Amino acid sequence: MKIVKTVGFLLLFFCIFCTSYAEIVIKSSDNLPKLHALISSGARVSAFVWDPYEHKVIADLNSGLRLSPASVSKLVIGAKALETWGTDKTFSTSFYRRGSLKAGVLDGDLIFNGSGDPYFTTEKLLEFVSNLSRLGLKKVTGKVVVNTSFFGNVVPDASRVVSQLHSHSAYNAGLSSASFNFGTVGLEVTPGKNKGELASVAVIPFPVSSIKIINKVVTSRETKTSLYAERITKDNVDTFVITGQIGIKSVSRYMYKSVSNPERYTAQSLGAFLNVFGIKTSGEFSIESSPLKNTDIALTSVQSFPLAWQLGGLFKYSNNFIADMLTLDLQAYSTPASVRKNLSLQDSSQILQKYMCSLVKNCNQQGNGESIVLNSGSGLTPENRLSARDVVNLLDHIYKRSDLFPDFMSALATPGSAGALSDRYLDIGSNKKNIVLRAKTGTLTEPYDVVSLAGYARTPKGKWLEFAVLVNGSARNPAFGIDNLREKLDADLTHLFGSAE
Repeated sequence: MKIVKTVGFLLLFFCIFCTSYAEIVIKSSDNLPKLHALISSGARVSAFVWDPYEHKVIADLNSGLRLSPASVSKLVIGAKALETWGTDKTFSTSFYRRGSLKAGVLDGDLIFNGSGDPYFTTEKLLEFVSNLSRLGLKKVTGKVVVNTSFFGNVVPDASRVVSQLHSHSAYNAGLSSASFNFGTVGLEVTPGKNKGELASVAVIPFPVSSIKIINKVVTSRETKTSLYAERITKDNVDTFVITGQIGIKSVSRYMYKSVSNPERYTAQSLGAFLNVFGIKTSGEFSIESSPLKNTDIALTSVQSFPLAWQLGGLFKYSNNFIADMLTLDLQAYSTPASVRKNLSLQDSSQILQKYMCSLVKNCNQQGNGESIVLNSGSGLTPENRLSARDVVNLLDHIYKRSDLFPDFMSALATPGSAGALSDRYLDIGSNKKNIVLRAKTGTLTEPYDVVSLAGYARTPKGKWLEFAVLVNGSARNPAFGIDNLREKLDADLTHLFGSAE
């Protein structure tokens, strides 16, 4: 009889507990009414808002449901890179010579050895070549060699396989340890002098032989400028077809598009820079993926921008190239050169997956039965899977690292400033709700619409909250419209943060 009473009491207690927990979840999901309504329309939503001061849930809507996070994935590579190397980490790119150097003449090859700097841009190449000029180099009789052995021949992901032959974007640029300018070329469009004339199109920083321009941009009297560029690659030549119109009084407009072969583009750009500095070359170049020879002699090197600085490009501008280069760097720098082979993004991303699993209680089969999946640091791979609770665990982990948190948070985008949040949450300031928002955005349109946002928000009471919202389309309704999803997400969070105590 006592056993029956005890069991009955436990069942009663359990039921009361279940009811109380259900009320908490319902109440916290009611804080996100527009997102909650999306679920009825066929969307999948995972949202979680956490108060790290009071260890209290502010909002919870399917927080364990693992969905595609899109570019919110970049928070993982940013955090892991900071924890691995620290904020002052730099990447060194070097020049070597293969041959004798006498009286400014290199009788042999000049070797560009890339070490995976994600941010090796025009400024750094300019500094690099000027170093050679100050050393007195005047002529190279052999080839300009681009050595890619630090990563080897990178196995491309599905999106980048397609982009090797055709692209109209910058986000899917190929990866190489010797890449230049994010694997993209700049196209400068300037209006003609008269209405109806073709605009002029220039390749920046310098034209190279593997890039061809077909210019169909017309100068118009209208102020509106509308430009479109498409790359078609054939026989190792990237042909950019540029169409549209540019207003006659418009300033020059710039577009950046991926090249098909980043190593070839680096080699030819390097040749152009050498020419500008008066260093003559044979005009020949080659790409090699084998390690440098013991007889190769170092000439000069240049250090990258520090990691903390590079995070700004990673978070604010959601640069896929930086994210995936850092992911490859994590594997390359942790693997001895003697056993390092050609890297793949999917294999390197296992470092990120293990890192995330170390931060959550259960990285396997949570919520909808999906495990944590990270096949890229950029989120360009639609197979990535994280839940809102997973992301907040990461944010909370970094929040508690006083040595990393200031640089991590300051790299995130803010409303009204340059970057991914430049035109969002502007009503916060106009309503003077005194909310400070720093966050990472995410967007995908294939195979279904994805909108995500995660970061930190400071309430009118001066309290920091950690939040993540992931919204995915579904087989039932794949396309909700990116703007529509953003509007609902932003409206719920603006109201929630403005009313949080």
